[in-house]
Amino acid sequence: MRAISGYCVAAVSSIIVTACSGSSSSSSGSSSSSSSGSSSSSSIGTTRPNGGVWIDSTFNGSTTPLGGSFALVTETGEFFGVAFPDPPSSTIGTLDFTGDKITGTGEYVTYSPSACPTVLCPLGSQGTVLNGTINRQSTMELRGTLSAPQGQPPPPPLNYSFTYSSSYELGSSLATVAGTWVDNSAGSLVIDSSGNVTGQVSSKGPSGSCTVHGLVTIVNPNYNVYDISLSFSGCTDTPFWQGRDGTGTGIFTVGTGSIQGGTAPVPKIMGGAAINLSAGGQVMYSMFLFKGE
Repeated sequence: MRAISGYCVAAVSSIIVTACSGSSSSSSGSSSSSSSGSSSSSSIGTTRPNGGVWIDSTFNGSTTPLGGSFALVTETGEFFGVAFPDPPSSTIGTLDFTGDKITGTGEYVTYSPSACPTVLCPLGSQGTVLNGTINRQSTMELRGTLSAPQGQPPPPPLNYSFTYSSSYELGSSLATVAGTWVDNSAGSLVIDSSGNVTGQVSSKGPSGSCTVHGLVTIVNPNYNVYDISLSFSGCTDTPFWQGRDGTGTGIFTVGTGSIQGGTAPVPKIMGGAAINLSAGGQVMYSMFLFKGE
């Protein structure tokens, strides 16, 4: 597994989780801007956003038992979350908001070396029913009830307590994400000024790679969150990678973190995407990428 790099509350680190690249200390700070925006998926009738970048009190960007939890929610209810006990895990799905109540569903994956030896981790073995409450721009409580694998007892529920990060209000633009984003152990993505994505996803074990094409789009320019659509093709080398051709969508946010061995914070994206495989099934693609030269 890759080690996840630092997360900056003031300028959020990038979208989800899995196995990760070299890690580091995170920077902290505060930043706020206009909190106005639309709430397109809610019947709440408020200008306060449903979405947000959410962290718990122990989130430090590491994969230690105290690594904490991170979640990203868009105004349209797209959800990505990751937790860093040992081993880490993540959930991707959708949330609905009615007043202060949250309901939703998702797919859950654990990033253990046996279940997930690369950045593309199999999904679908455990569905997740999500319930909780939200105090907008303040706190969010989520409980995930996992379906039991066939012939096994139900796993314990997932419980998360999040605090809102004002980094969500930094806004979004294609100019912000344009450039080369690198994960030293899992390839790189290049995003041009129009949001077009090209790149290569790879792994040292099992060895192999996929060619990536896609598109980044703005969800709401007031908020620091992006939609991404991706297509994986030409997946080669070992049998594991040969079955990874497919397409899918996900979300991510942009912030800062410190590369292992360095001291100055650099831009970073963090998030994830669910990829529907051409051969059947789904995998989670985890994005923890630093801005290259």
